[in-house]
Order: sequence, then C-alpha cells, then structure tokens
Amino acid sequence: MNDKDLRVIKTKESIENAFLTLLQRKPPGKISIVELSRLARINKSTFYLHYTDIFDLYQKTTKHQMEKAFTDADYFTDFFDNPKRFCEKITASFSSNLATIGLLSKSAGRHFMLTETMDLIRNRIYATGRLQRSIVNDIKLDALFPSLLVCKPKYEKDHNKEFEQVMLTMISEFKSD
Repeated sequence: MNDKDLRVIKTKESIENAFLTLLQRKPPGKISIVELSRLARINKSTFYLHYTDIFDLYQKTTKHQMEKAFTDADYFTDFFDNPKRFCEKITASFSSNLATIGLLSKSAGRHFMLTETMDLIRNRIYATGRLQRSIVNDIKLDALFPSLLVCKPKYEKDHNKEFEQVMLTMISEFKSD
C-alpha cells in the first residue's frame, strides 16, 4: 500500500475524521469498527487494511495530530537562541490544536499522547544539531516540556513573569551541555 497515493490519504483522513467525531460522543473502547466504517463511508475491510483495531487507530491518530501541531514549526533553533520566543511559539502550536488534543487526551491513552508529544519535541530539538542526544538530555527535556505545555495555563494569568523566568532558566541550562 502506497501511503503517498491520494486514495490512501483520503481514506485515512476519512477514517480519522470519523474517529474524532465519534470520540466527541464516546470513549475509544465503545466505538465499533462497524459504526466507524459507516460514518467514514468505507467498508469494514478497508479499515483493516490500514489499522489493526481501534487502539491502533487511536495511536496513529494521536501521532498524526501531534505531528500536525508542529508541522510548520520553524522555531526549534529558538530553543537555544531565543528561549522566550520558543516558549511562546511552542505553546501557540499546542494551543492551536487544543480542541483535538483535548478530545484525544480524554481517553485512556493520555499517557501515550504525552509520550508521543515528548518524543516529537525532543527529536525536533535534537534535529537542530545543537544538543547532543543523551539519556540525561532526554530526561531534562522530558521534565521541561510537560511543565511548559501543561503548567503554563495554570500560572500565566497571575504568575506569568515567575513562570516565564523559571522556564527560561531551565532552558538556559541546556546551553552549557
């Protein structure tokens, strides 16, 4: 199967959109392949050409949505050069897909979604060539980004300056590696 084939792309989009629609009404475990296929206007066998089960669809949809959130992200070098801009841009990228991200995170796969997001961001930071890949840097990055993406809304209204200073200090520590 050619993932570049327009028919495959459209079929997967249709399945993913149907899945996201059904997630608004029920958790993934309650969604049947039959109802999903009907809504996506595909045969049940077509679903199985692309996915093994609903959980596989959930994982692939989550990964795709996270990649989509950062598709045009041209700010990863700002992590080192302009941390404040980086923080603003990455939270904006995340926020622009908040409805879909919220829908996916309501389900039992919340841990998977966080892991996918952290892997994607970490790999983008390493792809700049400005930080050596290591387990210590993995741990530091994995500690930093949930704080930035999850804690920011909690502190930005009343304590934005303090939150920003803590984040900038944490990011500046990566320059010494």
